[in-house]
Amino acid sequence: MSLAENKNRIDLWLLIPVLLLIFGSIAVVYSASSSFAGFKYNDSSMFLRQHATRVLIAVICIFAFTKIDYKIIQQYGKLMLWVSVTLLLSIFVIGVDEVKGAARWIRIGPISFQPSDIAKFALIIYLSALLVKKKDYLHWLYKGYLPIFFYIVLVTGLVLLQPNLSTAIVIFTTSLLLLLMTKVRVKHIVYSVAALVPFAVIFILSKDYIIGRLTSHAEYT
Repeated sequence: MSLAENKNRIDLWLLIPVLLLIFGSIAVVYSASSSFAGFKYNDSSMFLRQHATRVLIAVICIFAFTKIDYKIIQQYGKLMLWVSVTLLLSIFVIGVDEVKGAARWIRIGPISFQPSDIAKFALIIYLSALLVKKKDYLHWLYKGYLPIFFYIVLVTGLVLLQPNLSTAIVIFTTSLLLLLMTKVRVKHIVYSVAALVPFAVIFILSKDYIIGRLTSHAEYT
């Protein structure tokens, strides 16, 4: 097999689990939403159709992106990250659709989107590029690890301030898992997380809706 053919091959061990999770989500969405959709909209399959459409778009995007050299995407990683950071900051000025004090959407004409959805992909792309660039000194605290961890805290913090706790947790944990797959020293990650714990506790205690969820869950356990 030639080198060009090998580069264009799809990793089935990675693709198949992803597709199973994506298509499995259709059944989960229908199971979780059919009663509500039938009661409120008199159409039990409304959310199923909407989600199935998104799944189809996602699968098309997966195969489309396999045709793009990842190095081209990495070249624009830093630009993508700072654009997403700018969008996250703009939430506090032009954010719409406030729910319980949270403004997570930006609306431009007929188009609305959540900057956090862009930020989580931009961060992973840029982190991947940085981890490759700094691979020889990732074990160094100041030159290797801290500059990378700064971007994780920056994006996670801005998402958390919306506030959007669930997305912030996903971004933070995914980024840490990415670091654990490299030569970053585990003790650096442990110390960093430990240093952030007090701030996380203070944030949680300052948000009534989080405390409400925790206490209501405790009542049923």
